[in-house]
Amino acid sequence: MEGAGLAMKPVIKVAALCGSLRRASFNRGLIRSAIQLCDESIEGMKIEYVDIAPLPFLNTDLEVDGKFPAPVEAFRQRIRGADAFLFASPEYNYSFTGPLKNAIDWASRAPNAWADKPAAIVSAGGNFGGGRSQYHLRQSRRRFHVNSPFPNPWAGFIHVRFPNSGRAMANPMAAEPPHAGGSGLVLANNDTIRSFLVSTAKDVRHLPDELRDLASALSSHSTVPYRSLRSIWSALPPTDRPALRCLFAGAGFVFSSPKPREKSEDLKERLKKLAESAERREYQELVKDIAPKREAAEPFSSYKDQIGFGLHVVLIMFTGYLVGFAAFRALFNHSAALNAAGGILGMVCGMLLETVLFIIRTSTKDVASSTQRNNKRKLL
Repeated sequence: MEGAGLAMKPVIKVAALCGSLRRASFNRGLIRSAIQLCDESIEGMKIEYVDIAPLPFLNTDLEVDGKFPAPVEAFRQRIRGADAFLFASPEYNYSFTGPLKNAIDWASRAPNAWADKPAAIVSAGGNFGGGRSQYHLRQSRRRFHVNSPFPNPWAGFIHVRFPNSGRAMANPMAAEPPHAGGSGLVLANNDTIRSFLVSTAKDVRHLPDELRDLASALSSHSTVPYRSLRSIWSALPPTDRPALRCLFAGAGFVFSSPKPREKSEDLKERLKKLAESAERREYQELVKDIAPKREAAEPFSSYKDQIGFGLHVVLIMFTGYLVGFAAFRALFNHSAALNAAGGILGMVCGMLLETVLFIIRTSTKDVASSTQRNNKRKLL
């Protein structure tokens, strides 16, 4: 009866979907690692990869008599048969990918194959690690009624951690050098992991000296590479191994940024000039209220002003002469002497007008400058 009970133990089926169709996709590598980890250390759960590449673009014209195309129907059956979902979503233009959206839309056609099932999201990418794609995916899953009660980790700078175009993700269990700063997944060392490492460092029966030295060294570090921890765990007999889910409980991921690139000499010089320019502007802003202002230039202080004023006077006098000449010619019946006298009188009137305008302009400037000086004295 006990054997029959074990045979009837239910298995949680998890359908894993990758939003990237690239052959060496890092996100597909995350799914491969999850499948391998689940097969080796998690009982009662089975993760199956569901390929979304064969799906056509969503087009309701392809639905004939309420039936879906064959690739879509096969995909929907696998989604309906799953108990939970694992989405590996890269980030394209601040969102998740078109192929993944297409798969979600096909399976959400009535009857909705996603409804009321839990899901988790993982992602790998560049600087932000795909976090923005997860944000949009969480928004969409509200519409197709998928629950996401789990934390959604993402791995940034994945191309630095796994430079072999995602192939390193296919074998995440390889041994790692005995230091806590190795490449790959790194865990924060907590009490559970530290206790495990201390106990295995003393296990002379099952572990070779190399692994015991590695466990002893890692027990004093604040972070532990997953592959090193995994190699120690795998070397123990199955009866002495703690469950990985218990060992990793409460341990957070540690994602270290790559070393920033060295600035070029040209960039350093440009940054230096920008800093000096900013300092000059700040200094000028600081002393603008106490630094002496430049006095306004005196009128006719340049040759340009003098020549311009002279031409203006000549033009006014010539215009006055023409006006006076024409006026006297019309009034005194074309008398040459009177016409000349009228022209001279008009020229004199033009000169007087220019003199009055000059006096007004200069007096206005003097009043304005004296007013500014008085205001400054009042402020002081």
